[in-house]
Amino acid sequence: MKNKFLEKVAEQIADERSRKLITAELESHLLDKIDYYVDIGYSREDAEKRATEEMGNPEDTAVPLNSLHHKKHRAVPIIICACLLLLMFIFSYKFFTDFHYTLSSLAFSHRIWLDFISLGYVVAYPVMLIYAHKKNEKIIPVLVVISFCLQLIAPSVEEASSGLSNDEPLNMVCVYQPFFYSVIKIFAEGFPAYLKCIFTAAPARYSVLGNFCYEIMPYILCAIFILWSTILFFNILRKEQMTNTKSGNLYLKIFEKAMTIIIVLNLIIVSCSTAFVGIKNLVSNNTYSSKKQEMIDYVFDTNLKNNLSNLADSIENDGYYLYEKSFDEDEKYCDYYDIGGSFVLRSSTYENDDGKDGIYTSLTYYDTYSHTYDNTPEILSDANKIKNIDIGTSFDYIKNSDLLKYADIIEKTYYEDKKETEIIINFSVDVYDKDISIENNYSCFRELTIKNGVVTNSNYW
Repeated sequence: MKNKFLEKVAEQIADERSRKLITAELESHLLDKIDYYVDIGYSREDAEKRATEEMGNPEDTAVPLNSLHHKKHRAVPIIICACLLLLMFIFSYKFFTDFHYTLSSLAFSHRIWLDFISLGYVVAYPVMLIYAHKKNEKIIPVLVVISFCLQLIAPSVEEASSGLSNDEPLNMVCVYQPFFYSVIKIFAEGFPAYLKCIFTAAPARYSVLGNFCYEIMPYILCAIFILWSTILFFNILRKEQMTNTKSGNLYLKIFEKAMTIIIVLNLIIVSCSTAFVGIKNLVSNNTYSSKKQEMIDYVFDTNLKNNLSNLADSIENDGYYLYEKSFDEDEKYCDYYDIGGSFVLRSSTYENDDGKDGIYTSLTYYDTYSHTYDNTPEILSDANKIKNIDIGTSFDYIKNSDLLKYADIIEKTYYEDKKETEIIINFSVDVYDKDISIENNYSCFRELTIKNGVVTNSNYW
């Protein structure tokens, strides 16, 4: 028979065999009710209408019957969700320190790949919960709650918190901090600043907004997902018991719509911005290695005898992102970032050889990434070249040798009282071979001091 109630119930049952069995069972009940009302004097049309009304909400009716007929098919999506949640937990535990973008007042380096992973976490939970709501799978919200409980417990393990200051309270759900990086940068500094920082290690500047988004919002986000999961679980349970679920459905719709809007907006902004800047860099050959060399050359070519304020303005005008600036009496410094690393421009006093105070101005390049190189003949050859640099080696040889790509720190300092310029270069070559033990892997670290165009000091370890 054709009946809107039966049609709506059938729409919610994916398995064809289950659909036929359930609709046949309901049709039998419906026909019995119709016959009853016809027997007591109702017309056929009125009897069908009244019988259909008594059957209740099609969705509420389908859930318990559906659960009885397709149990064997329910295990697959549940297992997939469980495996995904386990993988997410392991990853967040393994890279716990990396996900920390801030710890109290301490700021840590930004990484675009962490932004996307954090975004992936925030996307995964709503997708699973919306699926569970649609398919009425009450096990999935239980798994989500367990997942969050594990996330809150895991950082208390000593291995997970290594590398962070023990004096600072850990953010137990720091995996969601990178999700808010774009929000903080755009609202606090504007969209152009965010575009500049997508592929840099520049942290978000400390602010009330930044502190709230990094320290408080991850917990709020966690609470929202737990509350959402709890409401969903009891809503599905009430459906299976054929109890009214109107209020529960209202809250679920609010959660689903609100989170969908927030996530989609963030996904569009981050993805489109990253693609735009990435394509732009690709077209202009603005790669990490090329920018690193450009920044190193910038340090070598900068005339530190110029006024500090003019130097600061010049660096910013040359396109480098200004993260922080302080012109205090005791110490003046500016921090800059770009794809190839970061600059620190600094001016302060020091005690010279005569015991008097002198003034120095320095520009320091920092490689913002740690590198581990493969065990190849080329790498080992370059490492040996670095080891062989000794006192008396000319500065021109170093600049023209293609070895500066291994430099972690390059500092150029001008001492006003001595009218002297000094350059310090730190090289680091850490070679890794998975086939041999860590103890037997090769490492080369060297610090060179250069004055008047030659190496005057060479330390290695």
